[in-house]
Amino acid sequence: GILLRDMQPVGSYAYRLLFDDGHDTGIYSLDYLAKVCQQRAQGNG
Repeated sequence: GILLRDMQPVGSYAYRLLFDDGHDTGIYSLDYLAKVCQQRAQGNG
């Protein structure tokens, strides 16, 4: 699987995620990341 290699803060509202397969585009808001984590914790992701 693909692993998260690093997270870089973007201001005080988002993170840029860097993956071990070379993908590093996109900025993910804290709200979006919280929703993804919540869904995974509930078994929906």
